[in-house]
Amino acid sequence: MDDVFYERYHQVWQIDREQVQHHIANWSNPEYEAPLAIRSWPGNGDQNNGEPEQLAPFMDLNDNGVYEPLYGEYPVFRGDRCVYTISHTVQDSYEGDPPLHMDQHSFYHVFDAELGSALHHTVFVHYQFINRSTQVYDQLRFGQFADMDIGCPNDDLVGCDSTRNMFFTYNANNTDPSCGTIVGYGDQPPAQGIKFLDHTMRSHWALNAYPSFSPTVADMMYGLMGGEPYSMNGWPDDFLFPGGEYMDEQSIWQPERLSVAATGPFTLAPGDTLCIDLAFIFARAPSGGAYASVETLEQRADSVQAFYDSLALDCRSIPVMVGVGEVHAQQPLQLFPNPTADAVTIVAGDGLGRITLMDMQGRILRTVNTTSDRHTLDMSAHPAGLYVVAVMNPRGKRMARLVKQ
Repeated sequence: MDDVFYERYHQVWQIDREQVQHHIANWSNPEYEAPLAIRSWPGNGDQNNGEPEQLAPFMDLNDNGVYEPLYGEYPVFRGDRCVYTISHTVQDSYEGDPPLHMDQHSFYHVFDAELGSALHHTVFVHYQFINRSTQVYDQLRFGQFADMDIGCPNDDLVGCDSTRNMFFTYNANNTDPSCGTIVGYGDQPPAQGIKFLDHTMRSHWALNAYPSFSPTVADMMYGLMGGEPYSMNGWPDDFLFPGGEYMDEQSIWQPERLSVAATGPFTLAPGDTLCIDLAFIFARAPSGGAYASVETLEQRADSVQAFYDSLALDCRSIPVMVGVGEVHAQQPLQLFPNPTADAVTIVAGDGLGRITLMDMQGRILRTVNTTSDRHTLDMSAHPAGLYVVAVMNPRGKRMARLVKQ
């Protein structure tokens, strides 16, 4: 991981559907320049540096495994807007555990939704953790740390709802004052929750932001206190402050809380991918006090989970974009013979439209307009090499790679 590596990967890519759809419609225009996020999207790694060939997901129009935005290919991601990051780490060993060699892909994404709806107030996170080592990781757990501040953090409380796989922060009082340079929410403060969408939350750990002792990683990841389950509820419990009578922290409040909620265990063989989907959900009840916002949060969490379930996603799937799927929902583009020595016939059962021949640098060599579903291009004047044939009609664009012998 040298300077070149960090210059390439130590950044974020911010992208949205409008950018992608504009790229699909204009990539072959000589005056068009793709946005930086599309041009620099890390679709492929440097295999000479030990990186995987396939990294960030993209629409591979010609199925050659190479990300080629100059030929109309584009990033794919969840949501209407997304911020993507990728990192590789050799995690230090904790308390005798082996070091973790991981690639981490993170998609922070949102959906355009009606103002006031549950989705409008939710940020989704899709994590992909890929085992880059040569050993099997077993008893692997994932924990999400949170320091959620409700305006002024000095009067924040935490809780969890194991039935909803969610943990949250809310205000201790019905009015949230300002403190220092931090502006409080005033009356009727909100609540903020983090919900596991695709896995069961197994524990919830919490602590004063300024503890008098150093907690262990095992305590945080397993919901323990000093290596033992919590017993403040009268029985052993891995969920601190699970709600209900005598199960919240109103009576033992201390300023500002930190939380970790965890899931697992998982087994990850070399090359395997672990996916974790979370939702960061915001809610502010119009009345009823601070805890009423938690009740509103729970209602929103149910709506968010129902929406997520309706997408029927698997670990690494990316839903087809609205307006983008239609572009490619056409009959395939056929070239024959391919490779060719002199001429190539282009066939599309639903009609061709405008045919563009380009070289591998994206330069347009020839343009032909036709209403037919078949056309023959004379390639005899062109030198041997690789070319791209692009076809655009009212149903969208298609591309295919052509080899001239």
